[in-house]
Amino acid sequence: MREFIIIVAMVLVLYTLLSKQRPRLVNTLLPLANLLLGSVLFIAITMSGHAAAVSANIVGYAIVVDWLHLLAAALWVGGMFSITTTYLPVLRRKPIPEQARSLTTVLPYFSPLAIAGVLIMAVTGPFNATFHLTSWGQFLSTAYGRTLLVKILLVGGLLLTSAYHVGLLRSRLKKEYKKYSYVVERLNAAQAVEVAEQDRTPLLAAQQAATTTAEPGRATKMVAQQVKLREGRLTKKTRRLSTVLRWEPLLGAGVIVCVGLLNVYGGTLAPSGTAQQQQQTGSKPQPFTASVRTTDNKFTATLTVNPNRFGTNVFTVSVVDNSTGKADTNIGVSLYTTMLDMDMGTDTVNLLPDGKGHFSASGDLAMAGNWEIRIQIRTPDNTLHEAKVHLLTPF
Repeated sequence: MREFIIIVAMVLVLYTLLSKQRPRLVNTLLPLANLLLGSVLFIAITMSGHAAAVSANIVGYAIVVDWLHLLAAALWVGGMFSITTTYLPVLRRKPIPEQARSLTTVLPYFSPLAIAGVLIMAVTGPFNATFHLTSWGQFLSTAYGRTLLVKILLVGGLLLTSAYHVGLLRSRLKKEYKKYSYVVERLNAAQAVEVAEQDRTPLLAAQQAATTTAEPGRATKMVAQQVKLREGRLTKKTRRLSTVLRWEPLLGAGVIVCVGLLNVYGGTLAPSGTAQQQQQTGSKPQPFTASVRTTDNKFTATLTVNPNRFGTNVFTVSVVDNSTGKADTNIGVSLYTTMLDMDMGTDTVNLLPDGKGHFSASGDLAMAGNWEIRIQIRTPDNTLHEAKVHLLTPF
């Protein structure tokens, strides 16, 4: 689903770039289509990411909370990227006064979206942590916890940066722009007075030359100096705010990287139900052994997984022919491991004979939880005989 949505989104992007003249209805539907694709993509990410790496009784809540968390990140961090990649490059071609006026009037429209994103992330973030972490020590003892800790620090940095430019830089720029606009109006008024004086009749101008003509010129010069001073201050504050807005998304990019790593490292955590069971029993990982018959009842396979914990394990299988009751060595044995608590695909482990009636090889169980191992026995006539084993792998 994720790959399909991304392909459709890329097709829409190419269509937008190549088709310059589009019907009005298409222009109206394109943003809505992108919004729908983004929402469905978030659903696909949550259903195939770390939100699904929990026990079955809370997986529904985890997926909804994680979807809301991604939506909040899109509102907040996505808005920052839009400002940096689209708004600021267009604004840079405008004069400084127009830049300042635009920054003080356009950015407040983004604030409600950013605030909503911050609030949703503040609520859903702790819930996500409680779904996956069972103790404070896991923040430092697991890769998932350390990544989550880095993400929290980056979000904190984003909050401080946003508070700095919203509460301080933007308000100062707004005040400075008002002062600049005021002195510009005074300059325009003074210049209008000069023009009016120059348009008077030569006789009247000669009569009042000593008292009026020189005075407006002096006033205009003083106001022009004030305009220049205010413009310099306005330029400084405008560039400072633009610089913060331009570099702020780097923290957001770090947050997105951490979200991706959490999807990866979520598979290294035990589902909460498994972790609670281990805490209650206090048991340590023990080698797993089980004997099962193939579906056609021709063979009995004994599987041993040592030490039966997430990570690398040694898989050993011995096969007995039920018709003779003796171990069969003239066969091939392969294992197919499938995680039942999370869709992680199926891995293959090809076992090698040791000459003593056993077949073994090393393989990985990528996370703790419930696993299904399919034992496939291949006889010399290329007939396949299968059996399935279910086991619980501790953390």
